[in-house]
Amino acid sequence: MSKAAPPGTRHTESDVERRVQVAFLVTAEKLQNLLPANWRSASLSPGPSEGANLMIAFRNRLQVTHHDAEGTHRAGEQDRGAVLLAAVKNYETQESGVWVLRSLAASPASVPGPYHNSKLVTVHMEQRMETYDHGNGVGVERWQVEDEGGQELSMYLRYGIGMPVRTIGESKVRGGPDPDFSRIYRTDRGIDVVRSLPNAVDRVEEFNFRNTLSEFKEIFDGSEQVVSISVEPWYMRQVFLYQKARPHISSRMHPLNPDPEYGIPLDRWTPSQLHAVVGASRSGSTSRRARVYGADLSVHGLVVTAGRSATGE
Repeated sequence: MSKAAPPGTRHTESDVERRVQVAFLVTAEKLQNLLPANWRSASLSPGPSEGANLMIAFRNRLQVTHHDAEGTHRAGEQDRGAVLLAAVKNYETQESGVWVLRSLAASPASVPGPYHNSKLVTVHMEQRMETYDHGNGVGVERWQVEDEGGQELSMYLRYGIGMPVRTIGESKVRGGPDPDFSRIYRTDRGIDVVRSLPNAVDRVEEFNFRNTLSEFKEIFDGSEQVVSISVEPWYMRQVFLYQKARPHISSRMHPLNPDPEYGIPLDRWTPSQLHAVVGASRSGSTSRRARVYGADLSVHGLVVTAGRSATGE
């Protein structure tokens, strides 16, 4: 993967995971109910998942590193869970991409997540391979993802192991309550397509899927069709966030209530930006509290605390 960040962005996160992705074709009208205004359900382009409009990625996060704006790095948490994704297109701008509908995570550190739609769950997971000689052998994936109410998403897969194809890509991903928020993913993936209706591939020996999550009950009503199943023995990702303009202080703009035209939510400011704003606003008080664009700002001298989780989908 390229070391240079996409224009106007900075590198915020690096992940290593093992994934299984199941691509479905569901009723577009029902899927539309889960999408924001201006975005429409779309179909994946030609390839092993052509025609699918909903994906579930069962992920086993093995390692994550967070990178801050000051150039320091810190180790993140291991995690397991599932991410539900929709193929979408904006009918005004014609932008096509993927929308994160929901992230289900076993680690509390992953909640609420970067898209503010991550939900805490309990995950029981098994991943194993059976080999007897120099042949490819058999792989097994068993996942049970259960929320606090006992509703669950479960999947069992037994398949003939093939040779993964290395795929390098870059995409913009959106999701959650803020339609303007997006991240850039740069990925290096090994993809073993074990079932594909478009490509007439099927090395699946057994597959079972079950959903009792109420928010997805309408789309998984028995009419859904499995278009493809892909096992990804490696999924390596770099995540980039768009940089925001540095705020400035003017006579008409109080530092703790920035002019909305700058569009800089507090939880996306860098520590140096916050330091500059608070330093310019001090008037002898050593402790005060304000609310900026829905984020709590605590000022104790020049120590500011506010933030968005850096954990990624």
